Amino acid sequence: MQLLAAGLKDYPALMQAFIKIEQFGTKRLIPFTLNKPQRVLHDALERQLKERGRARVMVLKSRRMGISTYIAARFFIHSITRPNRHIHICTHEDDLTSELFRWVKAFESGWPRRLLPSKRYSSKKELVWNNELGSGLNTLYSLSTAGGREKRGRGYDYLHESEVASPPWTGEFALGMESSVADIGGTEIVRESTANGVGGFFHEEWVRASRKESDYEPLFFPWWALSVYREAFKDQQEREEFAQSLGAVRYGGEEESKLLGTWWRHECLDGSTLEEECTLEALKWRRMKIDGTAQGSLDKFRQEFPANASEAFLFSGRAYFDMGTLRHLRQQIEENPPSVKRYRILTGHCDPNTRKPLHRILLDPSGPLKVYQLPDPRNFYRIGVDVSEGIEIEGGRRDYSAVVVVNAESGADVAIWHSKIAPHLLGWIVATLGKWYQGADGDEAGCWAGIERNNHGLTTLTALRETHEYPLLHFEQKFDVPGGGSRKRFGWLTDRVSKPRMIDELAARILEGTHGLVDPELVDECMTFVEDPEGKLGAEVGCHDDLVMAKAIALQMCLLHKPRRAPQKPPPPRQGIETWFQPRKPWE
Repeated sequence: MQLLAAGLKDYPALMQAFIKIEQFGTKRLIPFTLNKPQRVLHDALERQLKERGRARVMVLKSRRMGISTYIAARFFIHSITRPNRHIHICTHEDDLTSELFRWVKAFESGWPRRLLPSKRYSSKKELVWNNELGSGLNTLYSLSTAGGREKRGRGYDYLHESEVASPPWTGEFALGMESSVADIGGTEIVRESTANGVGGFFHEEWVRASRKESDYEPLFFPWWALSVYREAFKDQQEREEFAQSLGAVRYGGEEESKLLGTWWRHECLDGSTLEEECTLEALKWRRMKIDGTAQGSLDKFRQEFPANASEAFLFSGRAYFDMGTLRHLRQQIEENPPSVKRYRILTGHCDPNTRKPLHRILLDPSGPLKVYQLPDPRNFYRIGVDVSEGIEIEGGRRDYSAVVVVNAESGADVAIWHSKIAPHLLGWIVATLGKWYQGADGDEAGCWAGIERNNHGLTTLTALRETHEYPLLHFEQKFDVPGGGSRKRFGWLTDRVSKPRMIDELAARILEGTHGLVDPELVDECMTFVEDPEGKLGAEVGCHDDLVMAKAIALQMCLLHKPRRAPQKPPPPRQGIETWFQPRKPWE
């Protein structure tokens, strides 16, 4: 009882002491000792409960990470220690539902009898802890299969949605189940799944969680995070011969070589660090799986055992950018995340006396502006803008507008704004960033900006020209005026001629390593940018390409408006910057 009392706050200790699980492969019953992915999930749930009073986690995983096992055991302990609760697990198929309930029954049979509460009854999919007088725990542990009648009705306290990417799961069904869970009282919801292509409920929700637009914390585990995914060598000679063979085309070529030495790390609540390295033994196991269950298909292996979150979502079109480079870059970003500060830009504010627009930037940890390099007056900058088309996507949501600021000489991303906004207010965002990153061009009005004028881009251009009087807008000189004159067409037109040119420039830079990509969202979009069977370039169905387009336009601004290299001198003082920027001197 002493251990049980202590274990109420230390579930891993309780699981190891009292829960037995089947060892994969041998079927032997062994004590349940949490592996590293399970410990990360435990850590995330406990941290959220402590900080928010509820837990919402979304897990994208490789096969056989033990996530369902941990949740079933965690919820079982909830069921025998907490009164008046309803625990529910919903899977995508009847066989898995039956298997999970078999685990729960095994947990019950292995638990010390004297520590179990009274049980009123147990059916094929329900376990009720109570007594005939109704004075027991009054806790229900139930399971169901997606698509049935369980989606609405009873209130749930703890909900596990298993393999959410697989039919018959739908967004409507999941919403019905989750609406039965209160947002108070220490409730928990865990969505988990391996990926099942782009588009659909799970992919859309993963993207929203990654962008911090939902209540769910996204957790991803690469395949080598599980230490059992290793294949030993017979001797040192075999190990050395294997090392010499790295980079074989059938195993992904350079992709395989770049995986070696990659680390997965997680900082725990208690200050400890969980980590795993992709070793030669791990790569030998990878080859074995590719040749075996993946039937020689790299794509099949990547979907079942992804190295990063983007790789998990396979797509039907042909990837346009070099995937080996992008996968390696994504791994580097995950291992060593770039330093970033978040801000928000105020829109719609004008000086009460002059009625001229005011441009203000405020620090905001959850703001849509990500700054990777603060402005330096000695550098040059260019801006690319992709304006939302106003198209409704799944669930009535609208697409995004994107603004990418790059260093004009290196092409490196320095700031990215990405959110939903009315086209005329987007002018406020562009004008503010342009003035902040005016750089060494010497014009205090800002830096050159390319605004895609397709669709609603004309509204943004009008706001920039008339409301903000922003002078450094890219334009095309059109010689089609009667009588031989010319006229300016402001903005960047993306059409069947210009789009391949701008995308090819970005593709070439990715191959050469001069792309300057640092933002994980932008890299993810590059990984799902495809050429369809008809030769059309764009995002795979269910994905976005607004950041890709903004980046490509920004690079065109670097080519079409080359920097005027000024003599190197100390940064000049900026007068009155405190009137429109917070904090003061934001480039420091």
